[in-house]
Amino acid sequence: MESDVGTLKKEALGAEYKHAGFLPLGSWGLNVYATSKYYTDVLGHHFKRDIEDSPPKDNRSANLYMIGSSRDSDIFRAQADLLDDSTAEWRIPRKGIASLATGRSQVLVFRDDRPPNILIYVREPQYSHEAFHGHVFEIIHKILFMFRMFYMHAAAIEWSGRVSAFIGDRGSGKSTICMRLAKEGAAIISDDHIVFKRNRARFLVSGCEEIGRVTRKTEDAIFGKRLNIKAGRYGGVLKKQILLADYFECAHFKDFPINDLFFSRIGDKFGIVPISKSEAVLGLIETTRPFFRFNRMEDYAEYLTYFSELTAKTHTYDLTLTRDLNDLDQLAVFLER
Repeated sequence: MESDVGTLKKEALGAEYKHAGFLPLGSWGLNVYATSKYYTDVLGHHFKRDIEDSPPKDNRSANLYMIGSSRDSDIFRAQADLLDDSTAEWRIPRKGIASLATGRSQVLVFRDDRPPNILIYVREPQYSHEAFHGHVFEIIHKILFMFRMFYMHAAAIEWSGRVSAFIGDRGSGKSTICMRLAKEGAAIISDDHIVFKRNRARFLVSGCEEIGRVTRKTEDAIFGKRLNIKAGRYGGVLKKQILLADYFECAHFKDFPINDLFFSRIGDKFGIVPISKSEAVLGLIETTRPFFRFNRMEDYAEYLTYFSELTAKTHTYDLTLTRDLNDLDQLAVFLER
């Protein structure tokens, strides 16, 4: 593989692709080129959006090539001893190039290119639909982390120059928090998925989507009326999908320095409690654990260092919400202070 990377890159960049588009990931993004629509569909599914036809004019991005290859191809000849569900460590065949061989793919990242070029050779046929989904998702997260970024299930708002992120599971109130605070004057960065980026000594956050979804209870509390939109089932819950910018001030796909981290959940009594940095690191690990498998202690150490430095730069809190949405008034008062 070491001697062939230049040839592989030339062939990949010069090929024609039937399927292409843009995947925004916060302020960053991927210009996606694929030999199969299935590959772009899988990416879109995991990042909860369609692969758009073309990138925005000011996008800061990388090029991602997803190329189907026979399992007997020379590309996979060095992988004969790898198990199908294994993930090997990053290797550096040449300066500025990183490679990752797994049981189902061969990844090459040309880090010094401007923009960076990322090649993912997909071994076909796939063993199962579910296995391929999980494998691709993990690889993309590893690539993001290589570029000092972390994709997370969380919401974020900017209010009077201060940026707060709300981290929690589905149903922990993230969308409702954002919309309620936006009524007070906050700008919604994202109500469901964000990207953290380490930029030298700073940590930045950007939003990944423009869409919000509201339950009937949130609809009544936030808008005071029923929206003329057909409801659908999302994650088994009946919700209405809206374009957030139609109703609120928004600041999607832009970088903001992060100030506060709130770990939100639903409980019996509203409360905001400062937590230690070590507790916050544990909360981040719990949230992101499904995205990573570590093959080296060095990888795990980098992961812990990233979160330790992030929490050191922020104020960290546990946030307990109740089913009474009027309690969000107390959160607004807290943030105004």
